[in-house]
Amino acid sequence: MARRTKADAAQTRTRIIRVAITLFHDKGYFKTTFSEIAGRIGLTKGAVYWHFTGKPDLLLAMIAYMEATRVADLGRQLPEPPTFEALKHHMVAWAEAVVRNTEARKFFNVMSHMDWSAPQLAPVRERFDTLESGPLFAIRHTLASLHEAGELRPDVDVGVATAVLWGLWTGLLRAALNRCLAVDLAVVLEQGFSAVSDGLRAERGKGR
Repeated sequence: MARRTKADAAQTRTRIIRVAITLFHDKGYFKTTFSEIAGRIGLTKGAVYWHFTGKPDLLLAMIAYMEATRVADLGRQLPEPPTFEALKHHMVAWAEAVVRNTEARKFFNVMSHMDWSAPQLAPVRERFDTLESGPLFAIRHTLASLHEAGELRPDVDVGVATAVLWGLWTGLLRAALNRCLAVDLAVVLEQGFSAVSDGLRAERGKGR
């Protein structure tokens, strides 16, 4: 019975997260209430609070859920030690997974349109920046590993380079989802990542 109760709780938690993705997408994070989330799946507001202390807690769970789902869909992780080439293919695959999945597209739009300057989202921002999975981690981890191995130019700042590649990936993916990208997403991502990585490599690491 205890095992069944635990399974039911996990299932309910997932249902809450999935409904919240849709409501956050349709109404916005700040305009969505726990009462609306609860009503959409026949729960009380108290039942939602039993699983999540508040919307920031729910958003953190949503991030973890979506990244775990995409990792499972991709069926692969970056090799160790990571390489620029592996990162490029990984990020293209991740972007294509977002494009073809409705829930992933909604989640990406939620995250893209979030007002991250809001004080109540500070814990979420901090947690998001330290996640050890997902596309941002893949970029940061690859660059940090290559920097440590001496594969990057000595003047490269890993934080800045991470921001550049992250901005490239999110910007092109957003353009594709908004149907304002005139070229194939995979092609432009591959060429974009190749161009940036060529500029970051140390001379002895060229071509890797």
